[in-house]
Amino acid sequence: MIRKAEESDLSRIAEISVFVKRMNYRDIFNDDEFSFNTLRVVDTALSRREFLDELWVYEEDNIVKAFLHIYETLFNVTFLSLLHFANEESYMYSMF
Repeated sequence: MIRKAEESDLSRIAEISVFVKRMNYRDIFNDDEFSFNTLRVVDTALSRREFLDELWVYEEDNIVKAFLHIYETLFNVTFLSLLHFANEESYMYSMF
């Protein structure tokens, strides 16, 4: 089921976001200090709060497994900027 994200989803959204960033960028930047000390779930959850109205989650068996960030630009163009899945086979898609 896809539904609007709620405040209670922010920690799970942050977990997925951090996982995806580590999977996608750790090998590229080779910066473990950033990947494991700077990039933290708590900080990511707090930063996502300001976008809560633009976030949607995919939930299966009462577990949030993915999230989407959908927003409109100044020109009333709607973007699906991020679709993050929390599994190793499909861990990030970006669509514009």
